[in-house]
Amino acid sequence: VRYLSYASVLHHAVYNFWDRIGDLIYSFLKTGLPEESVYVSRVLNNLPPVTKQSRYYIELNEMYVKQVACLINDRNTDAHIKSFTTDSFYRIILAKGGDQATQTERKMSLPELFLEQIEFAHKGFSLALALIQDQGVPKS
Repeated sequence: VRYLSYASVLHHAVYNFWDRIGDLIYSFLKTGLPEESVYVSRVLNNLPPVTKQSRYYIELNEMYVKQVACLINDRNTDAHIKSFTTDSFYRIILAKGGDQATQTERKMSLPELFLEQIEFAHKGFSLALALIQDQGVPKS
């Protein structure tokens, strides 16, 4: 139980870090978004077309879409629909979603997943800084 609770915390931490990357980009580049709508995916989607041509934007957006967004979706499910702990017990008790070996394998893969996500977060932050610098003109 504790293991899955910590996994839930780590999903939230990854989400929060990427949310701050969105805040950082929003602080310097025009998106047309109201403050209450600032989330990294919305910020990336609402940057001007010229900004989207930057190699830093392309790399950042591709990494976010291919490597991070699925984890963010998992976090959203955990936060708003059903927690990882509840889902795990539900699947075991009601024998839904595969055998217990599959569940154990999924749980045991989490440390590697989060190590990889730390690397993506670091790279994402660096790319966001490079994108802001590349655009040269702060938001007015």
